[in-house]
Amino acid sequence: MSEADLVNASLIGVNLAHANLHGINLKSADLTDANLRNADLRLGFLRDATLRNADLTSCNMYEVDLSGANLYLAQLSGAHMTGANLNNADLTDTKLIKTQLSGAMLIEVELDGADLSRAFLQNADLTGAHLRGTDLSDATLVGAELMATNLAEAELVDADLTDADLTFADLTGADLRGANLTRTDFTDADLTGADLGTTQDKARYDDTTIWPAGFTPLED
Repeated sequence: MSEADLVNASLIGVNLAHANLHGINLKSADLTDANLRNADLRLGFLRDATLRNADLTSCNMYEVDLSGANLYLAQLSGAHMTGANLNNADLTDTKLIKTQLSGAMLIEVELDGADLSRAFLQNADLTGAHLRGTDLSDATLVGAELMATNLAEAELVDADLTDADLTFADLTGADLRGANLTRTDFTDADLTGADLGTTQDKARYDDTTIWPAGFTPLED
């Protein structure tokens, strides 16, 4: 099925595990409850597709276009999604454990309640993303763009946020204990009620940064 054109196709519950779907066009297709475990979806075009509750565990989705797609409750753990386009996609309550998302585009994506523990998001762009209550523990976010994200009550324990941009981010109630915050930019960020542990590892901030009550940032 490599490079096939299945625009608007109804593929509800289909079993495509281990299938070669390299370069396939599934724009606006309905893949609700589909089994796509270990499938090859490299360079696939799935814009506006529906993949609710689909199993995409360990899929190869290098530079796949999933912009605007509905992936609510999908299983994406261990997937390879380097350079993927997920702008404006709905990934609410998805499983993305140890998923490779380096360099991915996730602008204004819905990730509330998702599990991104141990995920790789180096240099990913999550500008304006919704990450309320998301599990990002042990995630790698080096150089990630997180400007104006909603990370309220997010779990960021032991995450690596070196050189990440969190300007204008909402981090109220977030748990950042043990996180690497070296050169993390908190300008205009709101950390009310957040748990930063004992240090902020020379993070960047200014008078617009709102710190938790009683917290005194370290000086350079």
